[in-house]
Amino acid sequence: MSATTGGEADRAQSEIIGIVLLTAVVVLLSVLVGGVILDSIETDEKPVANLDVSIDGNGTTVIAHDGGDRLPKSEVSVVFRSGTSGGQPLSNYTQRRGDTDVIFEPGEVVSGGTPDGETIGVLIVHDPSNAVLYDGLVDVAGNATGNKAPTARMTVTPSVATAGQRVTFDASGSSDPDGSITDYEWDLDGDGIYEHRGVVVDRAFSQAGGRTVRLRVFDERAATATTTESLTVTPASISVTSATLSDDGDGIVVPGDPLTAAVTIETTGIVIDSVTADGSAFGAGTVELTDGDGDGTYDGSVTVGSDSVAGDQGMTVTIRSVDGNTTTVETDELAVDLSPPIVTDTSLADGDRDGFVTTDDQVTVTATVSDDVAGVDTVQADAGSFDAGTVELTDGDGDGTYDGTFSVGGTPEEGAQAVSITATDRVGRGATESTESLIVDTTAPEITTFSVEDESEFWLFGFTEQYQIQWETTDDNLGATTVYVNRSEEVQESYTGSEGDETYENARLFEVSGREHTITIVAVDEAGNRACRSVTDTADGSDPPSSAYASC
Repeated sequence: MSATTGGEADRAQSEIIGIVLLTAVVVLLSVLVGGVILDSIETDEKPVANLDVSIDGNGTTVIAHDGGDRLPKSEVSVVFRSGTSGGQPLSNYTQRRGDTDVIFEPGEVVSGGTPDGETIGVLIVHDPSNAVLYDGLVDVAGNATGNKAPTARMTVTPSVATAGQRVTFDASGSSDPDGSITDYEWDLDGDGIYEHRGVVVDRAFSQAGGRTVRLRVFDERAATATTTESLTVTPASISVTSATLSDDGDGIVVPGDPLTAAVTIETTGIVIDSVTADGSAFGAGTVELTDGDGDGTYDGSVTVGSDSVAGDQGMTVTIRSVDGNTTTVETDELAVDLSPPIVTDTSLADGDRDGFVTTDDQVTVTATVSDDVAGVDTVQADAGSFDAGTVELTDGDGDGTYDGTFSVGGTPEEGAQAVSITATDRVGRGATESTESLIVDTTAPEITTFSVEDESEFWLFGFTEQYQIQWETTDDNLGATTVYVNRSEEVQESYTGSEGDETYENARLFEVSGREHTITIVAVDEAGNRACRSVTDTADGSDPPSSAYASC
């Protein structure tokens, strides 16, 4: 057996003493809870709470949390050490003051049943830590007379108020005969909910009529008292007969056009201190309105700012009396226009929609135009490059699509041409968009070469009518070249190229001489411009003279 050092002996002695003390605490708690054995003792994180327990005149146990830690109700047990009834968890108690949540925190009061008996032993324990939060005796018989209820009193100033006037409610006359009042609660709107706290509270009522005001006071042991007073609110003696905004007459304003705000006010026994208008929607801040000639009309001018709010906007006018009462009124509205019209879906189309036009061709212009604030005033197309001037576009069915037509004039500009469409709203703001282009071509193709060689000849059984035809045309937009031979302009051959060399042959049996033939060449460009030359010749083997060629 080894020797024990002094330190080890001290440590062993401390451990023995600790075990003895721990055992004593367990035994003590077992006695306190009347036979309820607590499972274990945790020495860490034990809560501290100042709890006050009383039994009111109705025989109800009242537990008040006067300070300390917040306690989950599910972790707190209330055990009665005398009487015939057992205890219950704190979560079963009814909330009397404070939030109806699961936490018991400073300032809250709960209540619950009380067992039979004249003197009740109450033990309140924090279950997880086995901490004893309260241990005491409560005298039931003595409590009924030992804690006297407080008295609630209030004054209302003024007892008759005008709408908008501030009323003061004062509970400082309340008292408690055997203690002090700890809380003052007010129901100012008569809905049964005490939503205001304080010895003195103020409130202004915007609507006229009767009011019932309630005051409830608490003493330090949660005893209560209530009282009520009536308040009459009369209509305000300030009336506004008109509140207007005015501009240049069209009801629409833009940044930089001035407007005027005006209100006409009638008062009875009240002196007006100031009249202001909130011009923030117009980018103007607060506007002071004045009554220059004393006729009751207050007005002021404001310049619409660049940070205005688009759309229909008005002002809130605030009328303040010298005693601090205020009345507000809304003016009528003006439309704030911050944007020009929106022009979309522009188009330019010729009749056959091939993209080419020439003099007298009909052209249609179309655009979708909108302006949600000011509205569209005019929509015009500049067709000057088509020698058609200005074209008015209209929206016949109100669907927002504007259209118009024009005829290409005699001296348009050649080549790709567009029109610009300008929409103007009712305050003069404009927006312009261009259409796609059409090709303007008023110049007919040129037939630079047209020759016919007569190669007709006799043979054993008849005669052969034969011509060799050559041609050449020039046109940047050439569509087709057509050659006709003796067919009353029924198409003999059609060519899309600019030149050709073809032979026309017709055999006539048992004929000894040729007939007269007319050979025609027609060139047409994409815009429909036409060039034509023709020659008439007898099929006899001799070429037609140059004098036989002519335009057609």
